[in-house]
Amino acid sequence: MTALRDRNEEKDLPDVWGLCTRMGLSLEDAISGARTKSTGVYHPDIARRLCSVTLADWEAIRWINPPDPDQYLADLIRLGEGLIFGNSSQHTE
Repeated sequence: MTALRDRNEEKDLPDVWGLCTRMGLSLEDAISGARTKSTGVYHPDIARRLCSVTLADWEAIRWINPPDPDQYLADLIRLGEGLIFGNSSQHTE
């Protein structure tokens, strides 16, 4: 979460995507955990980054086994919207 916030690089998005959508970990728990290590990890900042993901972000990743780009983008946007609307623990698979 802190890398996503601090670096704002597309290479951090697959970590969030994989942990939350493929491994079923809670985005809320990840944010709470990040707050124990660093201050300034806020839902709106993470949501903004997740909801602003683009195909260019997907294309910039050096994938070994690339996920479907449309599903990847939809999953990240859904996670970001979950932070905004209060359903950030959703599992998308």
